[in-house]
This record gives sequence, C-alpha cells and structure tokens, in this order.
Amino acid sequence: MTFNPRPTEVLADINYVRNAPAPGEPELEFHIDDPARDTMQVLPGRRVTITDARSANESFSVEESGFQLCRMETKIERFENLQLNPELLDQYCREVEQFLMDLTGGARVVVRQNSVTTRYGAPKDANLPNARPALFAHADNTDASSLENPLKSVLDELEANGVDFDLNEFSRYAYYNVWRCFSPAPQDIPLAVCDARTVDPTDELAVKSITNTSRFGVITHGVTLFKHNPNHRWYYFRDMAPDEVLVFKQHDSKLPLRRTPHSAFIDPSCPPGVPTRNSVEARGAVFFK
Repeated sequence: MTFNPRPTEVLADINYVRNAPAPGEPELEFHIDDPARDTMQVLPGRRVTITDARSANESFSVEESGFQLCRMETKIERFENLQLNPELLDQYCREVEQFLMDLTGGARVVVRQNSVTTRYGAPKDANLPNARPALFAHADNTDASSLENPLKSVLDELEANGVDFDLNEFSRYAYYNVWRCFSPAPQDIPLAVCDARTVDPTDELAVKSITNTSRFGVITHGVTLFKHNPNHRWYYFRDMAPDEVLVFKQHDSKLPLRRTPHSAFIDPSCPPGVPTRNSVEARGAVFFK
C-alpha cells in the first residue's frame, strides 16, 4: 500500500468581511442564532495558504506571534455538555486559570463560567448557545469592548467572591483564549490563527455581535472582523491531541500586539468520513504587576 502523506500547507477559504461601511454608515452586526439578520457579508471567502505550524521552521509564542501551542492536562473526562454542568464548568475554569498563570507569569487570572463555549461541527443541543464553528476571520474584542463587558464581569465576579482587588495595582491586563479539540484526529474543521505581526491596524473593523442565550439572556458585544490583506500569514496545528491547547491573545491593555485573528476552516486534506470536530474554548483575563 502506498502511503500519501498529507501536505504541510493547504489552500482553503478564509472568510473576511467584504462590506466595510463608509464613514457615517451604521455599524455592521452579526447574530449568532439568526444569521439571516446579519448585516455583515463575508462570502465568498478568499483562498489562502494555511500552513501546518508543526512543520514550519519557526517558533511561535503568544506574546510575539499572538498564538502558541501548549500541553495542558485536565481532569475533565467528557466535555460534551460541559456548559450545562456548573460543577464541571467551575473545575475547568480553575484549571485554565492555573494554566494561564503558569504560562504568562500573571499575578491574577480570572476565567468566568460564561466565557467557556463548546462548539460542534454539526448541531448537538439547541440549549447550547453559540455552538457552531465561526467560519470567518475575527477576534473576540475591540479596544473599546474590552473595557466593557469582559472587564466589568471580571471585577464583579471578584467582588462577589469577596476578593480584595484594585485594578490600579496592576500595570497591565490581557485576555487570552485557550482552545482545545476534544474529538479525535484528524479534525475536519480545525482552527486557523493569523500571525499577528502580519496584521495592519487598518485591517480591523469593529462589528456588533448579538447572542441570545438560554442562561445569560441577550449578550451584545463588540468584536473585531478583518478585511483581507495578502500579507496575512495563516497557520493551524493539524491533528491536535486531547492534551494540547492552542492559546491566542484577544486583547492587551499595553503591548502593541493587541489581538490575533482566528477562524475555523474546512481542511481539504482531511480524509472523508471522520467524526466532525468538537472543541471547547475558555477566555481568561490575566493581570500583571
């Protein structure tokens, strides 16, 4: 039998925003639960080269390129319906907090339960919000929105838990996503990340995200979409193992590397008939002295 190795690069579509509003026009919106109401346009996508970072002859770090592959052990045995089990959800949040503290050297880390999202390549449970992969280039905050819901929620949670916390005692804070695939390799819809050093500030576009959740009600939040730039360099980590996590930055209050564009994409090199990708992501706020 002849073995045909999968290529180290694939050509695949990344969906960029295509209808950036002119000055004075309304802000674009997208509705997680009702795409028919979206005013943003991301199709057709752009065919780009996405490199398997495992084969790239270079190193990546969350503070230099905006993303990093790490090992992270967990005691969670099954991630299905994690969001509907508060005890398991709290356990995973605490695990991610310790992991981010060890990785970044931060003095305080907060991972809120409502920052954890499980996603599935095929529909699973109507009670799980935001459950499908996001097939467009985006980041989860803007400079403005990072000061609103995420920071306020973190401060409110610390206060509710009786933690004496003064934001002025910290020199910097940053938000990180910790993304784990819990379905076996190979994965049909992996996550691509863009080297943040190849992104120009003019590529960014603030867009309003509207999510209707059964547990937390309607959540409105500013996110960043990206316009196509041929200088962007896209990577993914093929065949992620259950103990691997992809960490990428979503906001930084001081460092110029603010956020990392990311997008799910359909991997054309994945063999047909495999179980569709299941993943879980947690968002952590890290405070530095």
